[in-house]
Amino acid sequence: MSNNQALATLQDWALQPMEVVRLHAPELVQHPSVKHWDNEHELVLIPGGWSGISKEIALSLVKKGVRVVVLDIQEPAFAQGFYHADVTFSESFHAAATKIRAEHGHPTVLLNNANAGKNSPLLEKSEARFRQYHGRVVAIASMTSLVSLGRSIDYCCSKASALAFHEGLRQELSIWYDAPKVRTSIFLPSWVRTPMTKRLTSAGEERFKQPLLEPEVVAEAVVKQVLAQRGGQIILAGNRFVVSLLRACPYWMQRGLTAAADKELKAVHD
Repeated sequence: MSNNQALATLQDWALQPMEVVRLHAPELVQHPSVKHWDNEHELVLIPGGWSGISKEIALSLVKKGVRVVVLDIQEPAFAQGFYHADVTFSESFHAAATKIRAEHGHPTVLLNNANAGKNSPLLEKSEARFRQYHGRVVAIASMTSLVSLGRSIDYCCSKASALAFHEGLRQELSIWYDAPKVRTSIFLPSWVRTPMTKRLTSAGEERFKQPLLEPEVVAEAVVKQVLAQRGGQIILAGNRFVVSLLRACPYWMQRGLTAAADKELKAVHD
């Protein structure tokens, strides 16, 4: 590639974000609410709301006169607005939610900051045994590990979790157990022609215009990585350079890029 060609390619790439702004500017800023905030008609639900950040948010809202209900397993000093619930059990959460709706009405704001963690290593093996091991851990995630789409939230969450698991496991093996022989790989393919995407592909190329990978391409990349005894994160997409930079972009730019894909998917489903 000549210097002029390289410069032209770089210029085209640099101008792409500006084209996105031009095409999607009306969508890049979230629309303001049509209603003004009214403490009497707003109800904030805070799961895990009596410790750490959630506690401070709850106290700050209460001081401003906002109605707040708290879900937690730790009972606070006050009883009003508190409901005991373990967010790791759906039955407990649903029971508390039913009671809240009956006593306070429907929440208008959900502040999602609840979490669960044991703060302990995932693996419970001796360091000596790990140093003797020779192996690989391979995960097949998706580009949705980085970019979530509407109507696929559960799938996107599972793939984002796979990426988080891979990154945490890699650190635990290399830092906590000093086990460099055990390597981890994760693959993030874009759209793949599988039974899961059949509904999209059956709509025809006029409606679903995203490029598709064949399953054999993904399989070949996985096998190559395993046989080469390497670890790492592999993005399988034609525009992998742009995608890898997406999370570094400002939110409004991310929103514009993902909105185009979501609109295409919605058109196919409609």
